Amino acid sequence: MSQFAITLQYHRDPVRKPKAWFVPGCAPVDWWHEIGDWGIPMRQVAICPVPTSVANRTPIGALVLVGDADRPAVSARAVPYGCLAGKLYLPVEATLTPAVSEAELVHLLDAELSLLVWHPSVGLIGIEPHDRHPVTDFLSWPEPREADWTRARPGIVVNDRLRSLTPAFAPTVAQILEEGREDIGTQAANLSDLPPPPNESRLAMLAAWSGGLALATIGFSGWLVTQVARLGLSLIFSPGAGEVADGCGESRGFSTLESQGKPGWLSRWLGRVFGPLLNAVSSRLESWKDRASGAIEKGLHAKRLKEVERLLEMLATNPDEGLRYAIPFGDAAGERRGRGSPSGRLHPRDVNFNLGRLAGGGRADYWWLPPEYTYRLLQEYRRLAERELHLNRYRRAAYIFAELLGDLPAAAGALEAGRYYQEAAVLYRDKLLRPLEAARCLGLAGLWVEALALYEKLEEYEQAGDLATRFDQMETAARCYRVAIEQHLLRLDFLGAARLLETKLQVPEAALQLLQERGWGSSQHALCIDEAFRLSAELGQHATARNLLQRFVVGDVPIYPPSSGIDVIGRVAHEYPEESIRQAAHDAVIRVASHRVDQGDPAEQSNLLAVVAKLVPEDRLLDRDCRHYQEQVQRRFRELKQSLAAKCSSPLGQRTRGIELVRSIQLPSGCDWSIFRASKSYFCAAGLARHKLCVALAQWDVAGSAAPFQVQSWPLNSQEEAAALLLSLDLQELHPVHVHLSGAAPVPQQVLGTDSQHAHKLLAGSPPWATAATLAITHASYLAWTLNQSAGGLGLTAYNSNHRPVASQLIELPQHLDLVPGKSRVHLQVRFPRVYIGHQNHLLIFQEKGGQESLVLPGLIQGLAVPETQTQTQPQVAVTYEQGGQLAWGDQSEQDWEWFARDLERPSAAFLRTGQLVVAGTGGGLVYEARQPPLRLVNRGDWNWDNSAVLGVLCPPNPNEFAVAFDCGQVCIYRML
Repeated sequence: MSQFAITLQYHRDPVRKPKAWFVPGCAPVDWWHEIGDWGIPMRQVAICPVPTSVANRTPIGALVLVGDADRPAVSARAVPYGCLAGKLYLPVEATLTPAVSEAELVHLLDAELSLLVWHPSVGLIGIEPHDRHPVTDFLSWPEPREADWTRARPGIVVNDRLRSLTPAFAPTVAQILEEGREDIGTQAANLSDLPPPPNESRLAMLAAWSGGLALATIGFSGWLVTQVARLGLSLIFSPGAGEVADGCGESRGFSTLESQGKPGWLSRWLGRVFGPLLNAVSSRLESWKDRASGAIEKGLHAKRLKEVERLLEMLATNPDEGLRYAIPFGDAAGERRGRGSPSGRLHPRDVNFNLGRLAGGGRADYWWLPPEYTYRLLQEYRRLAERELHLNRYRRAAYIFAELLGDLPAAAGALEAGRYYQEAAVLYRDKLLRPLEAARCLGLAGLWVEALALYEKLEEYEQAGDLATRFDQMETAARCYRVAIEQHLLRLDFLGAARLLETKLQVPEAALQLLQERGWGSSQHALCIDEAFRLSAELGQHATARNLLQRFVVGDVPIYPPSSGIDVIGRVAHEYPEESIRQAAHDAVIRVASHRVDQGDPAEQSNLLAVVAKLVPEDRLLDRDCRHYQEQVQRRFRELKQSLAAKCSSPLGQRTRGIELVRSIQLPSGCDWSIFRASKSYFCAAGLARHKLCVALAQWDVAGSAAPFQVQSWPLNSQEEAAALLLSLDLQELHPVHVHLSGAAPVPQQVLGTDSQHAHKLLAGSPPWATAATLAITHASYLAWTLNQSAGGLGLTAYNSNHRPVASQLIELPQHLDLVPGKSRVHLQVRFPRVYIGHQNHLLIFQEKGGQESLVLPGLIQGLAVPETQTQTQPQVAVTYEQGGQLAWGDQSEQDWEWFARDLERPSAAFLRTGQLVVAGTGGGLVYEARQPPLRLVNRGDWNWDNSAVLGVLCPPNPNEFAVAFDCGQVCIYRML
């Protein structure tokens, strides 16, 4: 009889539920430091010291058994151990090789031993009954001290949590004004004007001063002469001149301006004689005044331009001082109360962010500046804002963004980066109308009550529950979690509901029951059964796992093929901790595969054979036979398609030379899908249905013929339906799914689904920094890039995954190019350090250190594509038109532009990670080698798309595959041979 040594093998994921914890340390005091913080009753705790070796009995640690107590709050020092056969304890990440059943372990283990501990480095240790110690064995009374405790006094009790701080005596308004009255006007004479640059002439300063004095003199003289002329006319034409009062011998003389009555004969005669003369004099005085005022206004304008030149000089040489005199272009300027006195000087101001100044209120002196000065100032402001962010001076950066540039989203992000959460919350709530972001910032600021109320008002109950948990309101948290679970169930998101039951309410048994009863056969079928098997393994409910396998073999899946989820069953056959379940899963895969391999479509057959080949990885003959059978199936499928090609055409197209169809995916119907984007794990589609916005998501690795889509929708009004739709995915998946309507209100963020690979929620909606002025959004270099309409041009800003601005630039637009949010279609692509912006037939190229360039292309731009990786030796950008497209090499000079696919209508293009350029359009597709110039055609397909238009070319994670998306909602995945 052959004998095998049983060894431990590490597994990357836990394979059993923790029952005990190994605490390292050679002394009981080390164990107590850890156990004392667990927060569990000590009566059920048993401590088993683990010796270093048979010869050395010094403990290297202790195995702590907690009995039936709740799971303790252990630290990272404690290593979780699971239990097999009721007495063998080993790490939860360890498996036995070769696999041993529970019955075999009971037979192999010594019955006289109370328990056994299998330590990875020490080995198998037997624990006898007298080696299990209660915690009291390690405690003893301290030695008595000679001290008098009869005079001890109770100390001051301090609350364990600080709720709020309020002044003991709040001063009144009268007290504040009384204390500050002595300071009013003390610094009025010390406000220094903007200093002139060293090369400015003193004569120019004197001329400017004399011009201002002349303006005041002319203004006063013109007012005085005009008033005199008007007074003379009033006296001449006043009624009752020269008349005698009734009943008295006195003359009334000239009446006052308020006199009433009919004019006398003297007034009428004087009016006829002197009236035209006085009118001519008044008209000449007015025209002289206008000419003089115009000349002085020109001088004032020149003085202001000189002041702006000084400001630009100081911003370049002494930015800290120059910011004090900066001219604001923010939105608060439009909320001032009237106009102030015209001035030709700039005065200092506070450069720290202040919410009160955003409300306006005071008078403003509006300066008109030529466009070139405006652009230079705004460019300097954005450069200085980026400088302040790098210097960690976030309040000053927020001041520049909010007051000088009017970029409130970037200002809120800067305040968040500096942990000024309360002011950021006010910006999000009152200015940006983003209450969800405001609630998040209120929670970070410690204003938990206000944040919780706002979360509940927005019906974001899961986040409300998380916040309530942070400040120990467990009943409120449980109530919010239950409401959130009901929301998930109404959306048929059983995976999300099960996640809340397991992780938030700590009832994994209820989560398993939900997945088994309602997740089976749902739109999340494969993901739900995968999660159900994981929970069954952790909870030790192997009967539930066996029941799931029986349902899989029977084919009890209403809306999917019987083989749906076979890849999950294949993983169960390898990774499930119970041997009988692994064998049952192995048999289930064989039975279903043998039944469906001749009945399913090619995609299903390929998936079945791939899972069967992985059942026994060491069996090379099995893998060879599966590959041979798959080649035979594909050969028969190709022959069948060729025989039917003359009779009918398929929307999937026909196989090209060197390219084969792998599988096809059909998106849910009822929506006009218009945009497709892809990341390394999943792809998204966005479109408009009847009065709603829809976004669908599917994982690449489970995207077979029955791919489980996760769909979310938002209601829209008629104005929002006409807005331009923006969709962007992060290739590295550090950011949520960004879906936004340009020219409309932000799209509220909602849970789109759950990422099975990273175990976190996937959110979809407008990012916090997106506004109605946002024109385009894209992702590159681990950052989200946004293009906004801004004063003086286009504002280009980069945000990290925490919504913090890290770079900001102003891009100047050509004078005849006008971009309107919601109406203008703008294409944005970034391959750092170059940014490409396309609109109509104009391509703007912005470089970090080389300025910007504007090109006029031979056609209207339909799309832009840049390589995702930096493997190419020189920068590249592909531009597609209504007919064909062009590829730019190097610095985009005219001789570096190369045409491609000139016979394709409305093509879409994408760079593969291997360096090829794939172009698909009406009439077929082309694959070019694009690593070095010139382009070289390597594959040309005779695809027939019927009447379907190509909306995009996507890049799956497999470098030799690409996907083509159509307006009918179909996505076809091809592989290059």
